[in-house]
Amino acid sequence: MCSSDLAAAFKLELVVRICSDSALIDWELIDKMIEAVIDQRADYAICDERVHHACEGYEVATVAALKKVARITREKSDHEHVTIYIRRHTKQFAVLYQPVPTLLRGEYRLSVDVAADLEFMENIYDELYKPGEPIDVRDAMRWLKRHPEVLAINAHVKQKPTTAATRHVLLLTAADSFAGRAGERLEELARNLAEHYHCVLTVAVPGGEPIAHLAERGYRFVNLSKTARPTKNEILAAIERVPARVVLFDGRVLSPLALRTLKARDLSLLPFEARPMMIYKEVLRRYKN
Repeated sequence: MCSSDLAAAFKLELVVRICSDSALIDWELIDKMIEAVIDQRADYAICDERVHHACEGYEVATVAALKKVARITREKSDHEHVTIYIRRHTKQFAVLYQPVPTLLRGEYRLSVDVAADLEFMENIYDELYKPGEPIDVRDAMRWLKRHPEVLAINAHVKQKPTTAATRHVLLLTAADSFAGRAGERLEELARNLAEHYHCVLTVAVPGGEPIAHLAERGYRFVNLSKTARPTKNEILAAIERVPARVVLFDGRVLSPLALRTLKARDLSLLPFEARPMMIYKEVLRRYKN
């Protein structure tokens, strides 16, 4: 059910959209945007995008504007990102840009998408969170200005363009694939795929038991049987469930039959020991948009 359908079900006129990966929001600015949309009879409000700021992941739109978007466009990205059409076609809507206080201006990355983002946000919550009390983003900004080492944790992560397809990659691993020096190399590869190539990584492990330290860093897992080599049908089901166009694998996991079956599919199939640059190029080739 889309936003406009939900709004109609509850007889709403305004929708406040807050992204689930936004762990710090400014409720005072949201209230101001709501008031501005009502008072000025606007269609949409967002914090001023012409400056860098810490006010990520929230906006206000009228139900009428959302219905208009639903009628006008059939582009998948326009419906997935809900308001991107409004932001690109401001002449068709009454758009307001909420001024951002000086304290909240600057280049910050507060969206939690990859492991580095999670580590960054954990530092803030460990320091500032009190049970039952949301963290005021202003307090977080004051604290971050005193702790540039925390800001550096995810400063290298780039936001995925809204028009880019989600790049799903499945890792077919053995129980010990992430152990030792080979495991360190694999973790670095996975981290680069997530943070620099905007990949969503899913780990398939025989036995279905998540690898603890990877689960803590936000990796997804799919279940496979407890045998050392899952059947080809199990592996194909995992690929479809993800769904992945690129599969990286530990050679010990794939039987000769499973390997032949996967090679016959429209998949990019690469062993963990393949050169990282070869893997990155193949991901870009398979997800050209």
